[in-house]
Amino acid sequence: MTYYAYHFGYCVATVVHLIVAVRLFALSARSSQTADRLLSVTFLLWTLSYLIYGAPWVVLGDEELIGPPYLLGSLIALYLANITFTFFTRAVFRSQEQWASWLVAGMVGCLVVGVAGSVWVGDMGSENPLSNPWWWVARVGSAAPYAWMAAEGFTQYVKARRRRQLGLCVPRVCNRYLLWGLAGGLWLLMDLVEGAEYIVYEATGRWSEPLSVLEGLFEAVPSGIIWLVFFPPVFYLNWIGRTATVTEPSAGDSSHGS
Repeated sequence: MTYYAYHFGYCVATVVHLIVAVRLFALSARSSQTADRLLSVTFLLWTLSYLIYGAPWVVLGDEELIGPPYLLGSLIALYLANITFTFFTRAVFRSQEQWASWLVAGMVGCLVVGVAGSVWVGDMGSENPLSNPWWWVARVGSAAPYAWMAAEGFTQYVKARRRRQLGLCVPRVCNRYLLWGLAGGLWLLMDLVEGAEYIVYEATGRWSEPLSVLEGLFEAVPSGIIWLVFFPPVFYLNWIGRTATVTEPSAGDSSHGS
């Protein structure tokens, strides 16, 4: 049960990320938007990371064959995706902020130094947090992009909601900020749970079944959220419109201009 719940989440994420990547590549070819290209590369690299990691148990039918070469390859693809994800977040939300450039540099530095340090001490797959201090450096760089996206998504959602009440933001755009915030928050939880799994495994020699289920869940649910961002069904768009109408303050409401 745990095994299937864990891998189901990753299979769902792989399919959704690949579809979104193809869609964004087609869109960026027409619009020449840097943000679209960065996000399409992010999703492609995430897909590649999952495929490298999942190849042994899908093709060969044995998860135990996931050795250091597979783990390192998957890890590099994942961290490259996270790097492009930080550039995407900066391009969309903080393109004019100098501090955002330093934040991106810090995240990239953590990932590069963490992976290089792990390989240097012989932990090629970055699996040993209790004996490899570089693991923690890489983990900070891994979790930070998700935390940044969550913070930006929720912050912009609050601002967009106020603008929507003044008729300056359409409901769908406002909702998209919320969805990005939720996806970023769940990806952050997934990254933290995965880290906790490695700690438990090194300490006990066994994977935690509850944590494995949670990791699969936190991988699958954000994929559904991303689907709503790029492929919202008609009933969902109608629901957004009805919700916005219900919560819209009337013209005579004194709180309208507050």
